[in-house]
Amino acid sequence: MGGITEITEESITQLEIVELDGGQIEVIDGSITKIEIIELESSVDPLTLDISPQINTIIVDTTRDNVNIEVTTNDPLTVETTTTNNIIEIVEDQVVYQTGSIYNITNVTNENTTRQVTENIIQNITQSITQSITQSITQSVGFSDTQISSLLNLIYVKGTIDLIVSPSFFERNKLTSVEYEYSVVPNDDTTSTILFGGIDVSLSPNNSQLYNDVLDSLSKTYEVTFTPTSSGGNPRSISLTKTSIALKPQYYGVSNITDFNGYNYSDLNANLTKRVQSGDNISQIISPTNQFVYFLSTNNNATITDGNGFPNTGDFLLSTITVKYSNNVDQTLYQYRSKDPKTLTNFTYKIT
Repeated sequence: MGGITEITEESITQLEIVELDGGQIEVIDGSITKIEIIELESSVDPLTLDISPQINTIIVDTTRDNVNIEVTTNDPLTVETTTTNNIIEIVEDQVVYQTGSIYNITNVTNENTTRQVTENIIQNITQSITQSITQSITQSVGFSDTQISSLLNLIYVKGTIDLIVSPSFFERNKLTSVEYEYSVVPNDDTTSTILFGGIDVSLSPNNSQLYNDVLDSLSKTYEVTFTPTSSGGNPRSISLTKTSIALKPQYYGVSNITDFNGYNYSDLNANLTKRVQSGDNISQIISPTNQFVYFLSTNNNATITDGNGFPNTGDFLLSTITVKYSNNVDQTLYQYRSKDPKTLTNFTYKIT
């Protein structure tokens, strides 16, 4: 035992031996000897991890000589605890995801941050799933691009644009106001560039533009470039072009005048009926009294029939004339005049 070689007990006394390292106690007295060995231990509560002291006493009664008592010690009980600190660190105002995308988070804390981060993660997952589905369909199933687009449209709404022009047509060389209205609906897309007539209108993408004193056809284009947010597709541009068409005026009616070549705009409109239209088909019901029947047309090879569809082209003389537009600019028309004055009642003539 740690430095003690022999202890002789000659009388009834109480002897306390403190042994830390273990060893052997030898009892050589032949009389009845009682030896108490007190063992100090510790116990640990498995739930709370509280450590409490524990004393174990061993009593040995000897009845014979030379009793050897082994005293051994166990290493003290060691309880190791590890404390971890869970830290969420947001550097500056950005959260970086595995995909490499950066989502800005400003002025948000606690549950707002959690919600926003969660939404961004879900959006990232959705984009990855959509890309995987598209790739899988393309490689494994062999769907066409049109079929893939139809499938994606079931879960993804692309952005749309609209362009309206008023009026859709007007009389050429007569001062007219033309208005364009343009608009965009991004839906599941985001817009990157928005142009109207080649001019950036991204600050006001839903607006209108008025053009005054227009004399000839006017065309404008509205173009928007969309950047998909979750479709996995490439940026795409959509453009619409609308034209307000300037049309040449045409004329018809009856008159005692033998030729309208050289007439100005106001006199021409005072004697005949004006028609502004895209085609050259004109029908008139007339009741002339010894008057000429007229068609001033843009068609130099027209056919004239009566109300029953019978041909009457041979009854008309064809000539090329020059008259005036509203702004006094020359206009070329083809004059169809009946060879002779007509006296009729509610008679129909058609030119095509």
